[in-house]
Amino acid sequence: MTGRITHERFTLERRYDATPAQIFAAWKDVEGRTQWQKPADHLHLVYDADDFRVGGRDISRCWADGDANAYEAVVVYQDIVPDRRIIMSETVSLAGRNLSSALATVEIDPDGSGARMRLTLQIAAETGSDIFAGYREGWGALLENLVSHLTRETIP
Repeated sequence: MTGRITHERFTLERRYDATPAQIFAAWKDVEGRTQWQKPADHLHLVYDADDFRVGGRDISRCWADGDANAYEAVVVYQDIVPDRRIIMSETVSLAGRNLSSALATVEIDPDGSGARMRLTLQIAAETGSDIFAGYREGWGALLENLVSHLTRETIP
């Protein structure tokens, strides 16, 4: 790639009617993640590997109906403190070409009878700044999807 690397940083925050332990459990459960981490219904998400531990690696693919190529995300967990935080690095590629690398920090704090989750992303894009809107939209949808997932998980 001969172009310049572009950078973006943003934070998304959401309050949940769930405990920090329930939110953390949603991140830890790869089967659940395949549901709530899909940004839209027309997308498919498959984990080819999952290893939720410090130094562990997740490899996932995401694609839309009818797409021949899938985006691949490789996540390496840098730090995990149960019920409090997750720090991970992620590289996203398409058809073998790196698009971006990011450092993501998930912070979970008690908030009254629920919890507040703050996600901060620091992204280096190799393909230009147009990918940043996709990060914001995609991660914003994931935080909203987590609401439904937690509601289903906590109903007796």
